[in-house]
Amino acid sequence: MKKNFLVKLFALVMVMILAVNFAGIKVFAINDYGQYIFDDAGMLTQDEFDSLNDYARQISEYYECGVHILTTSDETVDEYTIQQYSEDNYLRYIDFGWGEDKDGFMLVMSTYDRSYWLLAYGPWGNYALTDYGKDEMSNQFLDNFRNDDWYGGFNDYLSYANYVLDCAQNGQPVDVYYDNVETDMGPEAYVIAAFIGIIAAAVTCSAYKKQMRTAVTATKAEEYVEVNEIDMRIRKDKFKFMNRSESRISTDKDSNRGGTTVNSRGFSGKGGKY
Repeated sequence: MKKNFLVKLFALVMVMILAVNFAGIKVFAINDYGQYIFDDAGMLTQDEFDSLNDYARQISEYYECGVHILTTSDETVDEYTIQQYSEDNYLRYIDFGWGEDKDGFMLVMSTYDRSYWLLAYGPWGNYALTDYGKDEMSNQFLDNFRNDDWYGGFNDYLSYANYVLDCAQNGQPVDVYYDNVETDMGPEAYVIAAFIGIIAAAVTCSAYKKQMRTAVTATKAEEYVEVNEIDMRIRKDKFKFMNRSESRISTDKDSNRGGTTVNSRGFSGKGGKY
């Protein structure tokens, strides 16, 4: 009887320990080693890999958004298949993304035909990296890649990922209608600039006004013709036709919509060649 009681007590303690452990687990879609860079194509040295992976880990943990890089030399991955390859790998492996929603960014590069794909996934990932943001992010690393500067390009990608996540966290994701450019100009500088502009405009208009003091408006068509050039026998002015053109100035922001375009699989992305 005593033996059965001890067995049941031991089982109960083990169940309680497991319950506590599982309750304390926070589901992160990252592996035990905290790897964010997957250089299957061997484009980086070990030191470069370690530096970039540590940088990506810091960004991902701070903003709770996985920021990844994946390189491949697979000959089946080209500019026509790289999007499918990128999305399949992102969904297939637990290493990519953060949290239950797998929020994250990923830059995928194929050395086979020098193509790339830049994607975002999850509610937070797609909110932070808009369509416009992807264009701007691509501009950060493509110039490096065209010169085979892999480390510099990947570092610029991570730096810009940190920037867009910071903007999004502050409620202003990098997009068409947000001005995220930092400036040192204070209110006084804008007032001075406006005052200088007004003075310059006044001086210019004054100069033109002085030049026009001798000019008068002609009231008859014949006064626009030099003397003895044309003998106008009939002096009557009649307006028979009038041409009128109209052009619409659009003020509708929907004509140049910002935001993020998400496909049926939950991804947004863009790609090309480098």
